[in-house]
Amino acid sequence: MLKIILFLFLLQIATISFSQRTDMITVTKKNGKHLATYFAGLDINFNTVYGRNIHGTIKIIRNDTVFMKIYQMGYYATEFGFAVLDTVSTFLRPFPFKDITSIKVYRKTRFIRRNIGSLLMIGGGGYAGLNTINGLTNGEKVFGKDNLPKLRNAAAAIGLGFIINTFFPVNRYTTKRDNITYINMNEEKKE
Repeated sequence: MLKIILFLFLLQIATISFSQRTDMITVTKKNGKHLATYFAGLDINFNTVYGRNIHGTIKIIRNDTVFMKIYQMGYYATEFGFAVLDTVSTFLRPFPFKDITSIKVYRKTRFIRRNIGSLLMIGGGGYAGLNTINGLTNGEKVFGKDNLPKLRNAAAAIGLGFIINTFFPVNRYTTKRDNITYINMNEEKKE
């Protein structure tokens, strides 16, 4: 029993000594619905006011600045004659919070919601292709009176899949309707 109490005591001391408050960036909709929170150690993908797209790992957020660890990638030839993508260098780069215009928000979704548009396009294209091949092998007219409604349904599935992927993306950049907020956790509260 004494060992368990000692273990819990040391665990509590370790937790307190290694915990530190870090600043955060939160993304919410205008109605207050939470979309994402970013803090040190997470990957982030955002656009700046200068038109650059930045993707990297957040090293630390402090004093209204996001310090990013950015990986520069390049292709190298191997001794077998193949080109391999590898990390050329890594560097730490600061970005002021006010320079961030939009952040890519990755939402957790189920398999069907993530892939419904692509599945519709693949299914519609496959059905149209097989229907065309079967019509040609059987000597039927591809655009005949009996076959045309089937091809129309396939084209509708392809179009619906394209519309879903284009206008209802799962992972998207924030818009003007979303709020990007910097939360300073190290600021002392004045009473």
